[in-house]
Amino acid sequence: MTLGQVLLYFMLYTYRLITVNLSNFLTGIQKQYLQSLNRSSNDLRHECSIGEGNMGEISLNINGKVQTHDVGDNTLLVDFIRESAGLTGTHVGCDTSQCGACVVHVDGVSVKSCAMLAAQAAGSDVITIEGIGTSDSLHPMQEAFQENHGLQCGFCTPGMVMSAIELVSKNKNASEKEIRDGLEGNICRCTGYHNIVKSVKAGAEKMGV
Repeated sequence: MTLGQVLLYFMLYTYRLITVNLSNFLTGIQKQYLQSLNRSSNDLRHECSIGEGNMGEISLNINGKVQTHDVGDNTLLVDFIRESAGLTGTHVGCDTSQCGACVVHVDGVSVKSCAMLAAQAAGSDVITIEGIGTSDSLHPMQEAFQENHGLQCGFCTPGMVMSAIELVSKNKNASEKEIRDGLEGNICRCTGYHNIVKSVKAGAEKMGV
């Protein structure tokens, strides 16, 4: 083996060693960064959910029952509903008011409960998906979704149903375009929009609005 070959092998070995160590170093840095992001996100979610602000008593009339709990002034309505009142049919899908899975009715109006503080709804009448029907006696809109295959995984369905009820209550003869426009704030990740529109139209007929 010539001196040139020895130097070449040495250079290749050194390059390989540096590359592997650098890769491991960068992987470690990336892992730490992602963990810090995850901790930050979880901490923020934790602070909002348990309400680490000034504590105070808030009363809401949820599904016809008065719910009074001591919560922080930064507690979101969705967290009051799910964690304080124990009504988990209202789902949390994004925390940024994009998906509509958390829609409830506040004094008859569809509201994304992840974008409203519980304190803002104090004294209001709140209706969640649990308040419109039961497994033995579904709401007409729920029946329509069931009969027309308007749900797949079901995660978005509570918000879809709540939005749809208000939509058809205001416009009983809504066209397909009007229904699609009316549900623009509700995202179906399974992309089952065709059957959702059919369900809403059928639900309007069942409700007789």
